[in-house]
Amino acid sequence: MKKRPRDMPNRCFQYPRNQQLTDPGPRLAARYGTHRRSTPMPVTPSRAFPSITNMIRMDHGHVTALFHRYRVGTSTTRKLALARNACLALEIHAQLEEEIFYPALATIAGDSEVLAKSKPEHDEMRRLIGNLRASTPGSSQFDQTFFELMRTVLHHVADEESTLLPRAERSLADQLGELGLQMTKRRMQLMAPHAAEVAMTGVQSFPIASIVLAAGAVAVGAALFSRRGRGSIERLRNLGHDVAHSRTARKLGARASQFLS
Repeated sequence: MKKRPRDMPNRCFQYPRNQQLTDPGPRLAARYGTHRRSTPMPVTPSRAFPSITNMIRMDHGHVTALFHRYRVGTSTTRKLALARNACLALEIHAQLEEEIFYPALATIAGDSEVLAKSKPEHDEMRRLIGNLRASTPGSSQFDQTFFELMRTVLHHVADEESTLLPRAERSLADQLGELGLQMTKRRMQLMAPHAAEVAMTGVQSFPIASIVLAAGAVAVGAALFSRRGRGSIERLRNLGHDVAHSRTARKLGARASQFLS
């Protein structure tokens, strides 16, 4: 093989003389219908928080996890912690929905049967919570009331997950972030007087390892939400739906029905 002289240019790395070096962005945009962003998307306060529908799904997942840990043979101390944690979470969740989510949904839902019965279902949950607090922890009446509350909540969650949340994501897509920000601020106000109770019952309800894993999951979730990756958002959007319709949720409903029958 003949060696190339040193003064001979390496034409393998040269463009043809009649081809100018141009930005490939316009060509790619014309070909694939995409374009490169010239400036980064500004991060608004509403983009720094989960959407209101994802926050509702996370609440559903938290309460379902508490239900999953409640058994007839569970110690009285842990039963009381699980019940207190679940009752407080349900009360705050119901108030947030009634103050923020339901009014926004009513503007586009019209005469929705599921929306119309949501507030009465909240009232039924509040009645059962009152009965539970008046019962003696560890008694059969306490267990029966808790399982009845479990069955009522799971039915309510299924209606929201399958009807109200998808409808909100179709018709209120441009408002979900702002509504999530409103819910976050109001949640902090409602939880502030109960911070010590939430911390204590949380430690008693969940093993320490579970709390550490949950904290890590929250941190990862916050990072995913802040980046607004479409794939991540869609996966997180489906998380609550999967929880509500999972095998665990079905087992909890069957167990509550069997206990109350």
